[in-house]
Amino acid sequence: MRIEAIRDSISNEYNRIHLLPICDIPTNEIGIYNTVKRYLASYPHVSSIFYATSLNSGGIIAIQEAGLQNKVRIITLDMNDFIIEGLKNGSISASISQNPYVTGYNAAKIVFNKLLGSKNNPDLTKIKCDIIIHVNLI
Repeated sequence: MRIEAIRDSISNEYNRIHLLPICDIPTNEIGIYNTVKRYLASYPHVSSIFYATSLNSGGIIAIQEAGLQNKVRIITLDMNDFIIEGLKNGSISASISQNPYVTGYNAAKIVFNKLLGSKNNPDLTKIKCDIIIHVNLI
């Protein structure tokens, strides 16, 4: 569902962006490395890669080995030490922080209110996301 929402948002709101085929990536560094390496070989003119998951070094190493560092922008989700370091050193262009504490807090509150019989649960709960770039970390 996350991928479809991202695809729809880009297609509907940003018609100058051409989306290449989306591929699933494994969760381990070697799997990500191999997947990104194959993807870059198939699409050598890619300008940006969006990871709809937290990132590790496998994809960045594949981009560096292809000689595309500073040519391919990497955007990812979440914040961890690896992503913060990548934002600081420029290997990652941006990360969308989904505020995991508030997400978890609100989810637990809604579930327990529902279990306790509250009828005041919202149909939709919006959670603020932050886009983190290099200058946010200085």
